[in-house]
Amino acid sequence: MKILVFSDSHQDVKAVSRLLSRVDEYDKVVFCGDGIEHVWEYRDLYLKKFEMVRGNCDDYLAPEEITFFAGGIKFFVAHGHRYGVRSRLDMLSSTALVNDCKVALYGHSHVADATYTPEGVLCINPGHLCPPAESATFCELTVTEGNISYNFRKLSDI
Repeated sequence: MKILVFSDSHQDVKAVSRLLSRVDEYDKVVFCGDGIEHVWEYRDLYLKKFEMVRGNCDDYLAPEEITFFAGGIKFFVAHGHRYGVRSRLDMLSSTALVNDCKVALYGHSHVADATYTPEGVLCINPGHLCPPAESATFCELTVTEGNISYNFRKLSDI
């Protein structure tokens, strides 16, 4: 199973359109908040593929956090602003564990990162799609038989 994870587009319609022009390549698409209004139309077209949460800059009526299963793994998704992710991942990791999730996907900090916490939760931030364009990133996850691998990519490379 191939999963596209992105976050923090902050109204960059061109970046969202560029990335989501490839939506058919993925089994699932996860948006971690901030810029949800430009993702919503794609969600309506590909409803069964999309999982999304709102960020601290979003007004849309999307949930602040969700869980879902993909490839035998349970995921927790939140934007991250309520979990202090700019300085630590312990609150995010603890909430993922309480929800029986092995992976936490988040945004907010605009920094692409994958960290295994001491509790064993894989926390992944795909980075950001908003300017500056040369540093815009997203993450591709591959889930096979309960195992997960990840690859950060630059938007400029597609």
